[in-house]
Amino acid sequence: MNNSNQGIIAVLLMIPYLMGSGGLTQTFSDGLSAYKANKYKMALEIWRPLAKKGHVDAQFYLATLYDRGEGVKKNLNEAARWYKMAAKNDDMTAQYNLGWMYRFGKGVPKNLNKAVDLFKAAAKQGEIAAQSSLGTMYRHGEGLQKNIILAHMWMTIAATQGDYGSKRNLKAIETNMTKTQIQEAQQLAVLCEKKGFTDCSE
Repeated sequence: MNNSNQGIIAVLLMIPYLMGSGGLTQTFSDGLSAYKANKYKMALEIWRPLAKKGHVDAQFYLATLYDRGEGVKKNLNEAARWYKMAAKNDDMTAQYNLGWMYRFGKGVPKNLNKAVDLFKAAAKQGEIAAQSSLGTMYRHGEGLQKNIILAHMWMTIAATQGDYGSKRNLKAIETNMTKTQIQEAQQLAVLCEKKGFTDCSE
């Protein structure tokens, strides 16, 4: 076999590796297809190495598998570990989920300050559940100073986007607010939304 033929064969042998890698996105999609088909263990095996390489979506979904006990024994500590990695990479849902875990001490030691910080980070990216949670924490003074106006503001923002829990809670907190306070909160909500949820009164 001459050198030319050897070179061609070497290239042909490399093709499956080049096509199989497909980039992180394609492989992640394979995992997503497995997940949608309820093949959770297969999805886990696909996403784990990607998550270790820093693939944010893989980190989030791997955390979700551990959180729900899908394809693996439920492990909230492991779920929190992967949520942390995704949250550091600005995944807003991971930030919210991790915030929830800190709020209630699930998989991590209870820490209301960390919960608030994570909810704020997610809320500024438009995560409705985080916006609603911030409203609740302002309402009850969890991890920050109680502020009924900011509670109303965040709940209004979440309610405007269709969060029914926030709509229900708004009616409850308005019974303890003056018309002036309600108007102020509504104006703040409008300004916050116009700014894309950034630089809102906190």
